[in-house]
Amino acid sequence: SHPDAAKAAVQAIPTWLIVPGQDVLLKSVALPPGAEAKAAATLPYMLEDDVATALEDTHFALGGAVQDGQRLVAIAARDRMKAVVALADTAG
Repeated sequence: SHPDAAKAAVQAIPTWLIVPGQDVLLKSVALPPGAEAKAAATLPYMLEDDVATALEDTHFALGGAVQDGQRLVAIAARDRMKAVVALADTAG
């Protein structure tokens, strides 16, 4: 049906959620060459000295390149990120 097609089209569009700056710590890291694929697994350990919470309670998001081989990383409390995603889900 037409409404289902419209809903599917909207769901295919990438969604960006904006989190208040006071909830996010931004850091830059140098990833070893070829480490891009393993970055999600290694980031928490590379940055554990920069966070005050347990690693399992922390969300790390790898961003784009900034300069000199550095990559931007956003760090936030996992509970806060879950709350932001839940709010977006309820909004549709």
